[in-house]
Amino acid sequence: MLSKSTDRAPETALRPAALLLLLAAEAGATGALFDAEPILGRVDSWWARLLAHGGMAGPLAIAVGTALLLFGESARDALPRGSVARGFERRDLGLLALQVLSFGLSLAVASVLFGEGLREATSPGAWALAWATLLAVALVAWLLLVLPARAFARLARGSAGLLVACVATGTLAWWAGHATAGLWLPLRDATVALVATILSGAGLEVARDDAGVTLALGDFAVDVGPTCSGYEGIGLMTVFVGAFLAWFRDVLRFPNALLLLPAGIAAAWLGNGLRLAALLEIGARLSPAVAMGGFHAYSGSLLFSAIALGLATVARRSPFFSTGGDPGVSAVSPPSDAPAYLLPWLALLATSMATGAASAGGADPLYALRLLAAVAVLFLRAPFLRGLAVAPEPAAFALGALAFGAWLALAPGTPADGVASSWPAGAAAFALRAAGAVAIVPLVEELAFRGYLARRVVDRDFATVPGSRVGAGAIVVAAIAFGLLHDRLVAGLVAGVLFGLALRRRGEVADAVAAHATTNALLLGWVTATGRWDLWG
Repeated sequence: MLSKSTDRAPETALRPAALLLLLAAEAGATGALFDAEPILGRVDSWWARLLAHGGMAGPLAIAVGTALLLFGESARDALPRGSVARGFERRDLGLLALQVLSFGLSLAVASVLFGEGLREATSPGAWALAWATLLAVALVAWLLLVLPARAFARLARGSAGLLVACVATGTLAWWAGHATAGLWLPLRDATVALVATILSGAGLEVARDDAGVTLALGDFAVDVGPTCSGYEGIGLMTVFVGAFLAWFRDVLRFPNALLLLPAGIAAAWLGNGLRLAALLEIGARLSPAVAMGGFHAYSGSLLFSAIALGLATVARRSPFFSTGGDPGVSAVSPPSDAPAYLLPWLALLATSMATGAASAGGADPLYALRLLAAVAVLFLRAPFLRGLAVAPEPAAFALGALAFGAWLALAPGTPADGVASSWPAGAAAFALRAAGAVAIVPLVEELAFRGYLARRVVDRDFATVPGSRVGAGAIVVAAIAFGLLHDRLVAGLVAGVLFGLALRRRGEVADAVAAHATTNALLLGWVTATGRWDLWG
């Protein structure tokens, strides 16, 4: 009901809950009703490959939203008064109608786009464009229901650094969930046993196959693979809790607060067991399509994010973990220099995910767009980065060579399966890859991980921290984050530590960039000469 009463408390509490429920219901409906994977069998196009990989957008958005909730409380000060604490008003009816109508039409279009009807469609690309446009309109309308346009503009001006840091944290947490896939086998048996115990404790008869990796409840069975074993929750929780400890260190009690990390990891694993038990129940009692559709796609990300938020709330209110002080804006909000260090990396990462999803495998024909996106942001932020224009010292190149040696020493003895032996093909593609690997990627990644993250661990006002003040703990934290972004976690961590040492020696980010560029140049030469392209990445 729309009310003009001065007592707006119930309405104010209802608004965010209702909007979140609406978004969750729409996302769940889309995930449960439509599967984009089969579209590749009907259309061979870049946009079809992009849609087939679109399932990653939901968990990524949830991770970024979680980071905003964890660290974005100080952004309230940048908002116009009354823009957050308000109930539904009559002026919202038009936006709400537009949002629901756009989403409803997107479902109708999706029934053709993801169905057999696409085979008979004369312009399949037009259907894809229409679906994406309708979803974009629905999302914009939903955002304007959350905050007015003027509030978004003021938020962007007043808390740009904080927002960029939150997006970077959420993206890294999402990526970490995938990077920890190597934990699948150690966790698989334990997870199967946990789910079986939960269901048996509830009085349900659960069956296991001879290999012990498939659980069945009635006629509905689930194979416990990488997406079920719990590694995603461990990766997400490690990044979120680690970032929470760093950002709120001024009001947390150490070493007590360090217990939050193992507690969060354990809670994520136990929660994943409950999630799988619920999935089996839904599949057996309600609907297999719902269980393996929207519930399977989104329940994990929502559950792990809820655990992270709950753990942070308990920690902030517990005298065992917190001093009870208010960190205030200055304690959690990065200074305005943060976008200059983080935006190039975010631009490169976002473009890489988009072009990588649209590629058919092997070399990415749109690789140039990744570099253009990063260079464009670097150019726009050039005034902030002029201090990096210093000549690197010789030791930086030596540390880069040492990182290259460590990378090879930690490499598997045989090539990975399914890796092309002569990628990328063509002189132009190779030159573009070399330019990105030696010139652009080292600069972008070192700005984010050594220029920002390592110094941010030392002090919230990171821009005033010389690299020579970055200690062992900050170097390791940045190295772990850096390693999570690479297919070979341990090798990436070791390289990150060495790049951190290059920063610390003289205090110049340029030395870390030079070390990173040296590693990539040597590695590029090695894989070109040996054909071991599986060592790249």
